Amino acid sequence: MLKNNNRYQKRCRLRYCQSLVAACPKPASVMKKMIYILGAGIAGLSLARELGKLGIAWQILEKEPKEGLYASGKNAGIVRTYETDPLVRHFAQASLAVYRDEEPSFEPCGLLLKPWEVDYALSAVPQRRFSHGRAEGFFLSDNGCIDPELLLQRLVDDCMATGKIVYGFAAEPVSSGGRISALQNKPATTQIELNSNDSVVVASGEGAIGHSQQLSRPLGLIAHRRTLYEYANTSLYAGPVEWNEETSCYFRVSRGNLLATAGEQVPQSQGQAVEADAPNEKHLQALAAEYSFLTATNLVGWRSCLRVMPPDNRPYCGRDGQIENLYWFAGLGGRGVSLAPALASGLAAEIAGKGSDMRWVGALQPARAIADLRT
Repeated sequence: MLKNNNRYQKRCRLRYCQSLVAACPKPASVMKKMIYILGAGIAGLSLARELGKLGIAWQILEKEPKEGLYASGKNAGIVRTYETDPLVRHFAQASLAVYRDEEPSFEPCGLLLKPWEVDYALSAVPQRRFSHGRAEGFFLSDNGCIDPELLLQRLVDDCMATGKIVYGFAAEPVSSGGRISALQNKPATTQIELNSNDSVVVASGEGAIGHSQQLSRPLGLIAHRRTLYEYANTSLYAGPVEWNEETSCYFRVSRGNLLATAGEQVPQSQGQAVEADAPNEKHLQALAAEYSFLTATNLVGWRSCLRVMPPDNRPYCGRDGQIENLYWFAGLGGRGVSLAPALASGLAAEIAGKGSDMRWVGALQPARAIADLRT
């Protein structure tokens, strides 16, 4: 009887201790954190996917009714690894490896490039003539193209098991005491209150300009419009992407047609319509002068996207520096397809506290631009 009574007392003590543990608030270090990502373009979706792999809870807030509406879903989908900036080139090459392994729509058609600047990275790259025969370029045989819409859909499918996307939520961060304390849905009145462990990542492309101004973070971002023209492929061209930076023209095969641009670099004011009402005649003339088969009679459509550029042409990817729970993933400058997978992997590791490549720490942090612009 005494033996059984001792067992009973031990069970009571155990239950009492368990009740005390349950009643005590969990320390911040073990509270589950939520990462709110502003923007469902290729940057935001790639980051959500990487956070999910690390077991980090996330939620994307997208102001539009569809992912990648103004940038990722409308870009040319060219995967290019040559950059004169070695740091940017590093992440472009790492992203290419991701596409080769994981992206079904990736087509390694090659890229024939005549760049503005040539450095040692092209010294061993073979040269060949452009299809018009008037110039030579460097042939990057492992570069190629993806289908932007299929890429976006794959990213949505891959990441939805670990989080959710809220469409129609035009998030406006509210800062208080050196932190983002809430996210308001403007112009609606709904609001998300952040817990102490929650963080916000601005991955909203052109929207990052407004967020930086509202939060008094002078990132110097500028949005440029680029119009892509789609032509019937009457010449049955089936070669690589041809890109002449000296004339600002490039084209690629896209779903049986040819997708081309004349390198438009028009700064875009906030609130200005993104889509062009009609094709730009100067663009059409430049493309026709470069390639005889890109004539106005073969034009079947056009669309515009935005390229958000930082002052030094390096993306912003990392912690804000002054607002404790704020990160930036912006300013990819029209290279979202070429850079997002590798950058997202590094940023997810930083958010999870797992460290990241030392070549990227500091070099891509937003604090570099804020310091430069204030001096």
